[in-house]
Amino acid sequence: MPIYCFVCECGARAEDVRTMESRNMPMPCPSCYREMDRDTVAEQTTTTMKEFHTPIEMHSIAPTNQAEHDQLVRAGAEMTREGVPVARSRHEKMRLLKLVGFVEKN
Repeated sequence: MPIYCFVCECGARAEDVRTMESRNMPMPCPSCYREMDRDTVAEQTTTTMKEFHTPIEMHSIAPTNQAEHDQLVRAGAEMTREGVPVARSRHEKMRLLKLVGFVEKN
């Protein structure tokens, strides 16, 4: 799912992973609880916020054996109880994808 950027009148900024259908729905500001609006300008930059509003469970790279699990854990991946890696930022997401052999192409 795509990552969308949001900005609040109070100056707070956030990112959220959502479906395309819900991309324009406002999200609550973590600072002042008002509704944040989508920030399409920030979405066009390569700079992203430090953390996602909702952490991403990366089911596409969930380990299928103990060796893969150990590799992710040694790399510092946070795992759910079910053994699914979790990314809390775009940087972490890209690091985990690269670790298992995925390559980002522009």
